Amino acid sequence: MKNLTRIFLIMVLVFGITGCATTEKKPDWPGTLEILTPVLDLANKETDVKLKGTGFTPDQEIIVLYTDGDGIRTDVGWALDMAPKADANGVWEVTWDAKRVVQKKLIKEGEYMITVADADYNEIDSKMVKFIGKLPKKKKK
Repeated sequence: MKNLTRIFLIMVLVFGITGCATTEKKPDWPGTLEILTPVLDLANKETDVKLKGTGFTPDQEIIVLYTDGDGIRTDVGWALDMAPKADANGVWEVTWDAKRVVQKKLIKEGEYMITVADADYNEIDSKMVKFIGKLPKKKKK
C-alpha cells in the first residue's frame, strides 16, 4: 500500500509540475490597434500612417510590422516618429512615414496588413490600411 501511495504522489507531482510549466499565461491587457488614417492617397503624396493602440499593458514596448503583397512581414520601427510604448493608461500613438517604401515600390496601390506585436514579436492585433492612387513621378530637370 505504501508503494501505491508513493507512485500516486510522484505522478501527481510530475503532472503538476509539467502542467504548470506548459501553461502559457495570457496577457491581462490584450491591446487593440486603431489605424487613424485607414486610406492614404499616394497621388496627394499621403504616406503618413497614423496608428494608435489602446488597452495595452502600461509601459509595454510595441513593435509595428507591415505585411507586403508577398506575405512578408517587415518591422517598420526605423520609420516611426518615435518608439511606440504604452503609457500608464495602456495607450500609445505613433506615425509611420511610409514614403521610402512607397518610393521603392514596395507598397503600391492596394491593401496592406499592419500588425502590432510585443517585444518578442508575438502578434497582438492587426488591421488593414489601404493605399490608393499612384505616387507622382519626379520631374526631370
